[in-house]
Amino acid sequence: MRPLKILFIVHGYPPTAMAGTEICARRLCAALRRAGHEPFVILREERPGQPEYKIIRDELDGVPLLRVVNNFTRLEERRLYDFHPRIEEIVGEELARLGPDLVHIQHLAGASWGIPRMVKGRGIPLVVSLHDYWYACERVQLLRPDMTICPGPDGGRACALHCARRSLPAMAAAALERVAGAGGHTAPLAVAKRISGPLAAVQKALFRRRTGRLARAYGDRCRRLMGGLAEADILIAPSEKARAVYAALGVKADSIIVIPHGAPPPAAEAAAGGRAPYDGRRPLAVAYIGTIMPHKGIVTLLRAVRGTPPGAVTLAMHGRPYPERFARYVGKVVRRFPPGRVSLSGMYAPGDLGRILAEADILAIPSLWHETFNLVLWEAWAAGLPVIASRVGALSDFVRDGDGGLSFEPGDWRGLRDRIMRVARDPSLLARLRRPLPRFPMGVDENAARYGEVYAALLAGGRGGAARRAAEGGGDAAG
Repeated sequence: MRPLKILFIVHGYPPTAMAGTEICARRLCAALRRAGHEPFVILREERPGQPEYKIIRDELDGVPLLRVVNNFTRLEERRLYDFHPRIEEIVGEELARLGPDLVHIQHLAGASWGIPRMVKGRGIPLVVSLHDYWYACERVQLLRPDMTICPGPDGGRACALHCARRSLPAMAAAALERVAGAGGHTAPLAVAKRISGPLAAVQKALFRRRTGRLARAYGDRCRRLMGGLAEADILIAPSEKARAVYAALGVKADSIIVIPHGAPPPAAEAAAGGRAPYDGRRPLAVAYIGTIMPHKGIVTLLRAVRGTPPGAVTLAMHGRPYPERFARYVGKVVRRFPPGRVSLSGMYAPGDLGRILAEADILAIPSLWHETFNLVLWEAWAAGLPVIASRVGALSDFVRDGDGGLSFEPGDWRGLRDRIMRVARDPSLLARLRRPLPRFPMGVDENAARYGEVYAALLAGGRGGAARRAAEGGGDAAG
């Protein structure tokens, strides 16, 4: 296969952004460069205090980066979240300068909805990865403010009734969040689920004109961004569950190729183990690893740990709390626990992951949304660590009770508490959950090779079947 010049667009990149999409993008770019290709990245950068749209050039792993500052300082102008003419100009300038063989959009948030059409208008092949549901959902995860799963935007009508900032359910959820945040409590947030439906019905009946305006605005956003997906030559999802959710949103399932994410081998510290095997004579060490945000089920986890007997469990949370108001709230909740029971360590370096996993007995993944993959799950398994995960999204396909972990219904803090205590009371259960642990679908270099085959098949004119066969490992990739 000849070396390819590939322009990536993503909404963040290490070391300043370290969530799943950003980590996957870095791993893929670095592996493609090792394979002889020429990746280049344009990304949105959060730099408080810096001018909007400032350009910062640097590199990581030998991959050139163009960081465009976008702090979302003008969110009151709603369209500016998804439409940034200046960023379109920057992308156009780089397309002309670089002359890439193809463009791969990892994520378009913080960029602009006109980019896919711009790329295709220049005759450049376009690949789009589906890491989450941002194209259909401004809240990204298809979760409503009351933290229940949304079946879809319904042309903007569902957004207007449940999620718009001026909708009654959203305003009620925000008020309850403020009440909970003031004292670091978790229980008041459950009230939002009970009142959201009735409030949506009241809004629909009493505020038809306002609801109609909101529905048109959200419907316009959805049409533009989902229309951008239609511009792509190839759509790539990391799991069958993600493909199924997008199919339910109206994207043709056979237009989406599934390629699991790649991951490096487990760190030596994790493989060797860093803690004596759990025998019930000390607290069970539960870990949470990843961005600490509401849709990750953090409140569910904290309520579950609060419900365990004193001295039975400790919880170590590793990751960046975000946004700031949620970070303040989580800090207050953590301080309400007895000393030593719950810790909050903040962001960690990739090299620390092995040590973090080695210090835990079991990993908690309490997500509320349809996770499209979840890297940490597979990294925990690779390190020999079983999990307790919510039964939602790709997690429901990967985690089966007794096969690498235990599962519970999303948002059910009592169910999570009960499974934690099952392990705490039966140390032999941990050993049984480890035999055997599922293996990671593919390594980083294999993942990059699979993408390389798909790229080559696309450039050879294989938008349909040839690209799909390449993704499945038996493609007619051009050399």
